[in-house]
Amino acid sequence: MRFTSRARRTVAVVAVAAAVPALLAGCSSTGGGDASGEKSITYWLWDSNQQPAYQQCADDFQKSSGITVKIEQFGWSDYWQGLTTGFASGTAPDVFADHLSYYPQFVSQGQLLDISDRVEKDGLDLGIYQDGLADLWTNQDGGRYGLPKDFDTVATFYNEKMVTDAGYTADQLADLAWNTTDGGSFEKLVAHLTVDQNGVRGDEAGFDKSKVAVYGLALSGNGLNASGQQTWSPYALSNDWYYGDKTPWTSSWNFGDTSFATPSPGTRG
Repeated sequence: MRFTSRARRTVAVVAVAAAVPALLAGCSSTGGGDASGEKSITYWLWDSNQQPAYQQCADDFQKSSGITVKIEQFGWSDYWQGLTTGFASGTAPDVFADHLSYYPQFVSQGQLLDISDRVEKDGLDLGIYQDGLADLWTNQDGGRYGLPKDFDTVATFYNEKMVTDAGYTADQLADLAWNTTDGGSFEKLVAHLTVDQNGVRGDEAGFDKSKVAVYGLALSGNGLNASGQQTWSPYALSNDWYYGDKTPWTSSWNFGDTSFATPSPGTRG
């Protein structure tokens, strides 16, 4: 994710979350080989930063198996549109990086291959993955439609000098907590790191919120989606809240829960 600066405003703290792709086997007519008899498969991904590492994996796999992996990378929006078109035309990739928010739809459409028998035949130890991670890629009937490729990492990046000047330590940042009542120690930190043009901090008398020089928090993303991946999800999930009764085959949602909903605007400063 990229962050852009705005009109000479300094950012003291930035909270970010990474994407959650997983590897899935797709049904495609592109694999098998070409006119020369070379065996090959096509692999799609959307992250250009990961492509060099996966190309190295593909090269090593080709040396050991004799099968060429042709990697193709597309931007996020073009990626999903291309997959939908590929499924309809029979030109989808053999293997691709999928996402938990998309794969249930592909399964229901019969577009993905159940790889349960292959996982069992190869004796793959699913215990090598983070607890519960591999289970996300099975449907209600126990079919497996993917294996984890990577998973979310949520972190806080901060300006060490600004934090130190504000009287906070790294250990204190590691113990920050958030809640829907008063924002907890996290919002107290954000307020203290926010400074107006007169040098008054956000938690001090006389602070002018209309003339902010330093913002205590910056988030990537507009938050206008059900996951809040780049904005609110780290806080809600840390408050013993979860999106629904189960993932990804959710039957009821918890967006009306009091552990998720914040007070109305203006109820706290």
